[in-house]
Amino acid sequence: MKKTVKTILGILLFVVIGTSVYSQDKTMFDLHNYVKFDKASKPTEMKIEVTSDQCYLELSVNCRLTDGDLKIEIYDEKGKKQASFSTGGEVENKIAKSDSDIKIESQKTVSGRLAKENVSIGTWAVRIIPNNATGDLTLQYRQRNSKEN
Repeated sequence: MKKTVKTILGILLFVVIGTSVYSQDKTMFDLHNYVKFDKASKPTEMKIEVTSDQCYLELSVNCRLTDGDLKIEIYDEKGKKQASFSTGGEVENKIAKSDSDIKIESQKTVSGRLAKENVSIGTWAVRIIPNNATGDLTLQYRQRNSKEN
């Protein structure tokens, strides 16, 4: 009987300790936004809501251009510019043969990443400023909060 009680108490202790280790609050958001643009596209702004105080925030931008230029600006919740980058110059498109309608399209790919710790709750902004650009852009946003950090 004592052995059974000790076994049951041991199992309960294991369950309680195991549950407390695995039940610590952790949240993580991973969102993707996709934007396609052409030469007539106007500047646009994407809003990102940071919902946890003192969290880790990561923004990744990937763009592919077949024409033109693109500038990306990232602003924090206070409106202060945190990052800025440009695809830098035109993409050349070449004709394969002058008597043919075949066109070889060059493609430029550009990536950028911003990672910040201890970010406060608020709205961040990512400004996309195309200059006669044709292509697409993917914005990936991650927010991670853990009480054990």
